[in-house]
Amino acid sequence: MKDLFIEKLEKDTRDDSDLFVYRLKDQLDYKEFKRVSELLKSVKIYYSKFKGGFISKEKIDFDSLDFEKAPAKAKEKTSNKIIYNKLFTDYISIEEYKNYMLNDYLKENENALNYFHQYAASYDEALEKYKNDTLININYMFRPDNIDYYNNLKYIREAIVWKSLNKDKNRFYCNGDNSLYMAIWDKLPIIEGLKYTDKAYTAVWGYDQTNVDIAYLLNKKFNGLYILVYGYTVVFTRLKDNKFNDGVRYFSEDSNPEKTFLMDASVTGHYH
Repeated sequence: MKDLFIEKLEKDTRDDSDLFVYRLKDQLDYKEFKRVSELLKSVKIYYSKFKGGFISKEKIDFDSLDFEKAPAKAKEKTSNKIIYNKLFTDYISIEEYKNYMLNDYLKENENALNYFHQYAASYDEALEKYKNDTLININYMFRPDNIDYYNNLKYIREAIVWKSLNKDKNRFYCNGDNSLYMAIWDKLPIIEGLKYTDKAYTAVWGYDQTNVDIAYLLNKKFNGLYILVYGYTVVFTRLKDNKFNDGVRYFSEDSNPEKTFLMDASVTGHYH
């Protein structure tokens, strides 16, 4: 395993003592990096973002470490709940993601090259700039010190619901991380039979104008939570007294949401 690292003797900035830093020669895929990390952690050697490598007060004796015995991730307990992987690299490898972004993403997103056209004299030049920048960005995202952040699919539950409703993946809201979800869309599980009910909740808000949001309740729960959809937003909540708060607005059950919607300033044009 020592062939994976470049060893360098540096100084510990806390007390100016000697510190061995082991940096990876090449980028590992996420699963292999985690396996190496868990093995080194078992002998009290930890990854330092500050140093950009694994640190140790003593020189590592790699011959005494058995990579094959590195702790493996415990099996998830089975239940009747929907099973889904939380990590991006549980679905596809980083190399598969690169291939998707350089090929399929361009076919699925007709606006992908718009930004690059303004800096290019031709389509081919824009395409080349897109590919170069894309590879640089992906390599940055999945560096050992960044991968935990980008590998965590924060909107995975929402994606499963959006797909289960057979909605357009290009319109899925995930705070700018669309390409990650688009790359694994076909691999996501679905909630069979998920659909809208007639039950609705409205939130009326606004200071100088009246705005109305309508959230529709779906017919199934997700791991014990009610599911509602308004616009491109999916909400998971525990309904209390037929009300819920999405973190910004307060929604209440509404037997006639269409009538409430007529108060919306975008419809009436009435601004205070």
